[in-house]
Amino acid sequence: MDDEQHVDAELDAYALGALEADEVAAVEAHLSGCARCRDFAVRSRASAGMLLFSAPLVEPAPDLRARILRRVHEVAIADAAAETAPAPAPPAERAGADWGLLGRLFGGRRDAGQPGDSGRASALLEDLLATPGSVVWNVAGTADAPGAAARLIGVPGGRDAVLVTSGLPHLPPGRVYQVWLLRGGQPVPNALFRVARGGRGRQIVRAPTTLGDFQVVAVTPEPESGSPAPTGPILLMGELTA
Repeated sequence: MDDEQHVDAELDAYALGALEADEVAAVEAHLSGCARCRDFAVRSRASAGMLLFSAPLVEPAPDLRARILRRVHEVAIADAAAETAPAPAPPAERAGADWGLLGRLFGGRRDAGQPGDSGRASALLEDLLATPGSVVWNVAGTADAPGAAARLIGVPGGRDAVLVTSGLPHLPPGRVYQVWLLRGGQPVPNALFRVARGGRGRQIVRAPTTLGDFQVVAVTPEPESGSPAPTGPILLMGELTA
C-alpha cells in the first residue's frame, strides 16, 4: 500500500477485525503518519463498538457487504486448496467447570438440541448481510484459546446464523468443534464443524427457537459424533446482546 494513499476503503473492515495480518500492518503503518486517516479510524472503531447495540436499526453499507463477501469467497477457495496441517493435541479437558459458572449466572433448565447443517454457509451469509436488522455478534477466544476469535452473523428474531471463526487450533482425528447456545444458563447442542488453514471455519447455526431467546454462544472441542452436554473446555464465547 502506498504511504501517500489514504486508506478510507479499508478502515471499516479494519475496525471490524476483517482484514488479514498483512493488510492490518499496512493500514497501521499508514495511520502512524496520517492524522486524517487516524481521525477516520477512531470514528470507524466507535461505530464498530456500537454495532451490537445499534445494528438492528441500521442497514450495512453496500460496499462493506461486498468486501466481506469477497473475503468469504477468497477464503473458501484458499481453504479448498490448502492441505490439512498436523493437528496439535487439544487443551486438557475440564468437564463442566466453566459451564457450572455460566449456569450460576443465568440459572434454568437443560434443553435438548441437534447439531445444525454445515453446508451453504456462504449463501446464507450473503442473505443475512442483506437482511435489515442483521447483527454481527463478537465471539472472543478464552484463556484456553487466546488467539481464536469469531463472529456470529444473524437476526435476533430469526433462527439461522453463520459462525465465522479464525485462530482455532486443528484437532486430532476423532475430534471436532461443537457450537452451543445457552438459554437459562444451560447449553443447547448445535452445529459440529472442523477448521481449515489459520483455524478458519464457517458453519451454519440453526437455533431451536429465535436467536434472541439465547444469551450466550460458545464453542468447545468434542468427539466427532458430538456431545449432548459439553465435555471440552470453552475456547470461544460471546454474549448475544441485541
